[in-house]
Formats: sequence, structure tokens, C-alpha cells
Amino acid sequence: MRLVLTVILFCLMWSNAYALNPPTPKAPVDYCQIAGVTFASCDPTARRFRSVMIAVPGWNGTCDDSFGHGDNNLLNVMRSVNFFDIDCFDYDSHNTPLKTSAQQLLARLVALQNDGYRQVAFVTHSTGGVLVLELLQSEMMSGNGTALRTGPDQSILFKKDGIKLVGVFAFAIPINGVRDHICLAAGLGNVVGATGEVVPTICGNSAYLQGLKDEFVKFNGLYAAVPANQRPALGFDFSLNIYQGQGEDWVVNPIDTNDPWVPASAAPPHLANTLEGHTHIVADNQIEFPTFSGEVMQDRSLLTFSLNPRTDEYFKPTLPATITLDQVQRAIVGGVVDFASIKNLFAAAAPQVSDFVVMLLNARFTRAPDFDEFAVSSFDGLLVQRKSTQDDAAFVAYGDDLLADVDRGFVAPNQSDPLSFGGQSKAAARELAQTLTDLFTTARSLVEQDSSLAVNLRDDGGSLDAFDARLGRVVPRLLSTPDIATQNAAVNLITLISNQSSPKALEASGLVGALAQFSVQNYATMTMERKATLGDAFKALSARSPSLSDQVVTQFNQEVPWLGRQAPLWAPLLNDQQMRVFIERAQPQDQSDTTLKFLSGVGANGGRYFVSADTAKLATDKLGQFQQLVVVPISRMPRSGINGLPDNSMTLLNPE
Repeated sequence: MRLVLTVILFCLMWSNAYALNPPTPKAPVDYCQIAGVTFASCDPTARRFRSVMIAVPGWNGTCDDSFGHGDNNLLNVMRSVNFFDIDCFDYDSHNTPLKTSAQQLLARLVALQNDGYRQVAFVTHSTGGVLVLELLQSEMMSGNGTALRTGPDQSILFKKDGIKLVGVFAFAIPINGVRDHICLAAGLGNVVGATGEVVPTICGNSAYLQGLKDEFVKFNGLYAAVPANQRPALGFDFSLNIYQGQGEDWVVNPIDTNDPWVPASAAPPHLANTLEGHTHIVADNQIEFPTFSGEVMQDRSLLTFSLNPRTDEYFKPTLPATITLDQVQRAIVGGVVDFASIKNLFAAAAPQVSDFVVMLLNARFTRAPDFDEFAVSSFDGLLVQRKSTQDDAAFVAYGDDLLADVDRGFVAPNQSDPLSFGGQSKAAARELAQTLTDLFTTARSLVEQDSSLAVNLRDDGGSLDAFDARLGRVVPRLLSTPDIATQNAAVNLITLISNQSSPKALEASGLVGALAQFSVQNYATMTMERKATLGDAFKALSARSPSLSDQVVTQFNQEVPWLGRQAPLWAPLLNDQQMRVFIERAQPQDQSDTTLKFLSGVGANGGRYFVSADTAKLATDKLGQFQQLVVVPISRMPRSGINGLPDNSMTLLNPE
């Protein structure tokens, strides 16, 4: 009895103190001026995605103090995985009825929809949660709760082409009222005119709260009468997440998610017992950040929003190049990668990732000089992240998708066009070359070690040969980049592909022709080192099959201008050692016109070009082996010298 009396006395003292010194309504603060947070309804540059999280503070709270400050603001913590925008709704929690505030919140939603938003979720504290429930009830039903709002009367919150509600995250919501000592204080406060309009309506036995819950009960009855296959079209499905003290909170009463008022369309409600005090769930003026883990909210938000970046607004050629544009573009890339990095969400993100990669490589848009490098590095990081999860199937699938996207979007960089990929940054193409190398070496190795993974090569029909052939078609495009480091990386990757891929894949890739085209276009300005690297790539290709060898030699025999004369491509391209390799590979049983022409040309030019006397003799001896097997028609034998040059013509020196 003594304990009971003590508690009653404490409550009376607290209530009297509250009545005599109630919380003073806070002076209005322009929420758009809050430091460290930029809201979607305030600044157009804060609109980077088409999903928005709106915070709604509780009684006597504001956007400035209810959710923490700066980087520690709950909304900033939640979107450290950044694929949605944030906003906050301040309202008069003292003297304006919640029904009126709900209509003001609806007006904000209309404005955000007009700004391009297509998804919304709410994070609320205390009375802010009741305000949102008031809004939902009014937007779900019409005719004083006698019918669901459908068809032309359907709310923008539930339309597919509206600003669709996807989630509510309610902290310490007093839907079952505030505790008796709060209401006692509120009653005393009313006597002196201190508590205003709202607090008396959220006492546990208030007619307002009971009426609100009754309306949801009506909704549940109407919703249950709709055939299950017709409910999705109503759009009433959303995620309801409640974070409640459930006994530890001295302000609001506990909640049971089985209560009949809980919206039946919320699938299914999630209730977390926070085991914290009412104000410490979010923040107050004494603490700088929420003590309730923002990461929990972050995880729940991942399961709520879809990925919908505003690429059509910020990736256009008509935009002026500004620091702000660069910041927004990087934020969007970061959001796409962040979303796709979540293992369980990667499949949902795949179409947007694919479209973004193709857009990046193929579209023309204004951006900073180093943006392309940043973007390629970001998507390469996603490739690394997929590998680190030790989910080999997911890595192979993403690698195959990424290669298909590069194939669709990538053309040779044009350094003279600043709007094209790599147009302002040689490093971007280098980064892409490294990404393709990582992709080939890792994905291919995984499939070779476990053939069952080949099914994940969906873009290539489950075929490793098709995967290799596609890569063989893509890599030569890097050769057109006016950057020596990128060209070297491409040639090295071509050599790697040639050594590891099947002859069938190499034939399908067209690598021999692409490499020869690059050689013909650039042989006159190449360094000796570059020529040696190219020669090694041709060696790797020719070693895979007689057909590929014949293709290589055919390309070597084509004529090119060289020091005022016409000469075969092998003359300025191959060194003496490389020529010997091709001579030794020539097999009499595989003899062809192209091989005979190559051997006779090398044999007739000892001491010219890079042909040593020993190499010329080796070619002549090999040619003799051919002639022992067949009678070579005169028409198939080249004239002495190269292209009719007499044997005593002057020795031609390489210009390098």
C-alpha cells in the first residue's frame, strides 16, 4: 500500500509540475535550413531518386530536434546505403487538429509527386505515427467509411502512377493512447490552457483514438470482402513496422499487432520491442544522435524501396557542367551500386544496373572529366563484391550480364568528343580494360572448375565458348583508344583469351581480323616493344588450330605501304624470332597458298627487314619440304624478292 501511495504521490507531483511548467511550443524553424540535411521538398538537387522517406516528428517535436543532427540524423544514417531521398514534415502539434495536419501532409505528397516521386515511406515518432494513420484512413476509404477508394477515386498513395506508399516505420506510436500520468498532466494543463488541441485526443480512452481504430476495423471488413485476386489492384499493400517500448516506455501504451484495428493489407506487421524510453528512441535536445540503432531502420528500408534513379534528368547532353551536377551523378551511381551490393536485392537491381552500364558506355551526356573512371571503378567494385560473397553462381551471372552490357553499350572511345565514354579521361578505358581482364580470368576459371556454373552464363546460352567469343569481340574496341596503356592492356588480354579459349570461340570472335586491322592502321608508328607484343598475340592465336594459323598468315601477307614501297604486313611487324616461330609451325600437310606465299617471301629476303640469313634459310628449307610433297604451280610462287623487287634491291631498315 505504501508503494502504491508513493507512486500516486509521484505522479501527482509530476503532473502538477507539468501543468505549471508544460513544454513550451517551440518556435518555428524552417526545416529547409537545418544544417547537415538536405530535404527533397526544399532543394531540387536533393532529388536524385524517385523514392522518398518522409520523417514526421511527434508532439512538441520538430524536424530540427526529433531525429538527431547532421550526419547522425536518423535519415542520414538510414540512407548511408543511398538509393532514396529524404524529406521531413513539420506541423503544429499543439493547436491544430490531427485531421487538419493530415491534409497538410497530403498536400506535401501531391507536391512531391509533381516533383517526380513514385514511392514514399514514412518514419514517425510518437504522435507523428497517429497523424500518418489518420492520413492513411482518410485515403483508403470514402463515404464516411462505407466504401474503399477505388477507380477514379483512388488516392495517389495507392495508385501505381501516383506516389505509392510502400512502408511505415513508427517509433513509439500512441495508437492505444499515452499513459495515465501523461493524461492526468494533460488534464491539469488544459485547466490552465497549456496543452492545446492534440494531447487530450491521444489519451488512452479518447474518443478520437477509438474512432480512428474503428475506421480501420471498417476498412479491414471491406478489404476482406474483396476477392484475393483483386486486392493487388487496390494498392493498399505496404510494410508496417512498429518500434515500441512495450512496457519500458513510460509515455505510450503497448501495442498488440493482432488487435483488430491493424490494417489487414499491411503484410505482415513487424513489431520490435525497443526496450528504451520514449524520447531516447529517436533523439532529444540532450543527445546528438538516435540511441536506437539507425542500422535497423536502414535494413528495413532496404526491404521497402525499389531502385529507381533519376538518370533521365541528370544524364543529358544539354546540362551545363557544374560541381553540383557531378555530385548528383556520383550519388546516383553510388546508390545503384549500394542497392545492388545487397545480396538479397541484387536480382531486383539487375535490370537497373544493366540499363545504367549501357547508358554510361553508349549515351552522350555532360559529366566531369574523371566521372567515367569513377563509374567503371564502381561497377568493377560490385564485381569484386559479388566475388567476396563466395557465391560463385551469382558472380558468374553478374559477370556474364556485365559483359553483355559492355557489348551492347561500348564503342571505341573518342577523345575528340567530350560527351562520349572516355572522351575526357584515358583512365576510364584503362579501368574498363582491367575490369574485363578480371571478369575473364575469374568467371572463366570458376566455370572451368565447376561446369554446373555454366548455366549462369544466361546471356551466352550457358556456353563458355559463347562467353569467350563475346569477350573476343569486345576487347578489340579498346585498341582504338588513343592511350598506350589501354592498348597494351587490350593486347595482353587478347593474348590471354587466345591462350585459354577454344578454337571454336576464337573463330567466332573475329579476333584475328580485328588485331590485323589495328596492326595495319598503326604499324608505322609502333614502338619495337608494341610490335613484339602484337606479334606474341598473333603467335597465341595461330597456335590454336590450323585454320586460325592460316587466317593469321593470310593477314600477314596483305600489302601495306612501307618506306615508299608496298610490302607484306609481316615485314614491318614481326621480329626475326617471331618469323621463325611461324615458319616452324608451317606443316607441309596443311600447306596453302597463304603459307607458300609467306615462306617464299621470307626466304627471298634474307638480310632485308627483320629477316636474318638464318631465318631466310629456314623458310627456304621449309618451302623445300612443301615442294617435295606437291608440284607448286608457278602462279602460286611469288616472284623473287618482295612484290617483284629484285634480289639485289637495297636492304630496307625499320624506321624505328
